[in-house]
Amino acid sequence: MEAGASPLARIFLGFSRFPAARSFTDASGTTIVRFIDMRFVAGLVALEQPVRRPQPFSATIRLSSDGRVIDAALGR
Repeated sequence: MEAGASPLARIFLGFSRFPAARSFTDASGTTIVRFIDMRFVAGLVALEQPVRRPQPFSATIRLSSDGRVIDAALGR
């Protein structure tokens, strides 16, 4: 998976002891993949719901419809 091979995801996954990933593809073909460390999750996490507070132990990777990384960010 391209998201997991991105530099930010590799760093995050190297740190995370209990990683989990969720993905969502919108109508334009853009895919958002959010990696979280389950040690720091409080309650249910839904990708399509707005994040109410920063989650410093998460990494979000956006991919274009052809699989290229558009951007990557820690937290939100």
